[in-house]
Amino acid sequence: MGVKVIGTTSVVEQSGSPRYSYSKEGLSIQRIYRGDMAELKEMRPTVGHNASDGVKVISVEIYPTSVSEIGEMVVKYDDFTSVSNEVEVGTEVLSDEIELEWSQLEKPLASAPIFKNVPFSEIQIVEKIISGESNNSEIDKCCDDAKKYYEKRQKGVSSYLIFAPVVRRTRQTRAKPSAGACGKISPPPMTVGNYVFLKTADRVLKSNSDKFWTRTEEWTGADNWDRDLYK
Repeated sequence: MGVKVIGTTSVVEQSGSPRYSYSKEGLSIQRIYRGDMAELKEMRPTVGHNASDGVKVISVEIYPTSVSEIGEMVVKYDDFTSVSNEVEVGTEVLSDEIELEWSQLEKPLASAPIFKNVPFSEIQIVEKIISGESNNSEIDKCCDDAKKYYEKRQKGVSSYLIFAPVVRRTRQTRAKPSAGACGKISPPPMTVGNYVFLKTADRVLKSNSDKFWTRTEEWTGADNWDRDLYK
């Protein structure tokens, strides 16, 4: 019998599955899947849900394995005699879209990499000259990079732009998803260079006209995040 897994390619049905069980109530079946724990929780079928071919989900168990972040899911169906040649697992996940965009951030000019070796005291000298608090001759005491900083400040430049990757995942599900875990360092669902990502948004939406829930998650990348502030 073929098995269709919706919304992920990291979850697979295990050898020894399906398992057939006969009792006085009739015939039932268990299917066993293995994969990422988070994916298993997202794609689990709803207990009591009737598939298009009439099979009903009796129970769902998800438990961890000895491998970090990898789990197994056992799905039990009743009335297996009505099951066609394909069983849909995780039918709550109707769509799974992943986006990447580069967000524009403005930072103070003094923090630009080219000025990283300029002493703070010389940055202050330049700023005092620009504001009229000090004489222009004070710049002669400064290093070459500080003089370059002064030239840019004379032209009115006070900031510069950097661009950070933002990974966004939007999913539609039948069941209401749980949201949270923002402000924590975590890998997004796609790899972008050597950036470290912080989960920065998690929204769940269902309007009166919608039949399904929409969850949008965002991860923002940086060269690094302060591990004292973000775990």
